Amino acid sequence: MNDPRQPAETFFAAIESEDAFYRPVVATPGGKLYANESRAVACAATGTIPAGTPVSDPLQTRDGLVQVVLLDALWQWTPPVKCAAVHQGPVWIEADSISRNFPK
Repeated sequence: MNDPRQPAETFFAAIESEDAFYRPVVATPGGKLYANESRAVACAATGTIPAGTPVSDPLQTRDGLVQVVLLDALWQWTPPVKCAAVHQGPVWIEADSISRNFPK
């Protein structure tokens, strides 16, 4: 039998440091998703990235953009609205649109 405390302990261990707890998010409203570092817009029909959307630490950085994995925590790209780029990730976004200081 599994210990019922294990999932909770795993969760709290994953966020025990301030860096782990205060994950980077999209802090600037109106950000666009790009399919690549050449700024080819991804999922233009779904609008912009909502402020507060969690992102991974940058995977790559180029010309003011960062490649990240977005977490659709605000349900922006769920049916009926779909954006395969978000769910298959990673995507590129403006580097200055993300922050750990949100809300300010």
